[in-house]
Amino acid sequence: MTIRFFGSEAEYAFAAVGVGGEAYPRDAALCRLMQRAGRRPHLRSRTHSGIYLENGSLLYIDCGHPEYATAEVTSPAEACRYIKAGEAILEELAEEVERASDIERVMISRSNVSYVPRATWACHESIGHR
Repeated sequence: MTIRFFGSEAEYAFAAVGVGGEAYPRDAALCRLMQRAGRRPHLRSRTHSGIYLENGSLLYIDCGHPEYATAEVTSPAEACRYIKAGEAILEELAEEVERASDIERVMISRSNVSYVPRATWACHESIGHR
């Protein structure tokens, strides 16, 4: 049996609310999210604007929303673990932003399916094969 490598990438809907209940500027909130991510163990990507997190996955901002790409794995169970780990990391980062800034609430939601024409939300897989 040939070992196949694959990974998953998910795009996340993102919004933030300021302490007064008003919408917080998305770019500023995303910047704070990435600053918090940069305080964790990581490696900067040489070819991408994102960072490789402590679990080997890539976190970056694309078209105004966060994207999370898992490290390459060899089983569906591993892929699921990395996806769930990414959700946990993003949840922790959102909580850190809320505690350390004038942002009252950060909302992040994985968007695997786009129901609207021309929307950018999706989930992608890459599978190595011959």
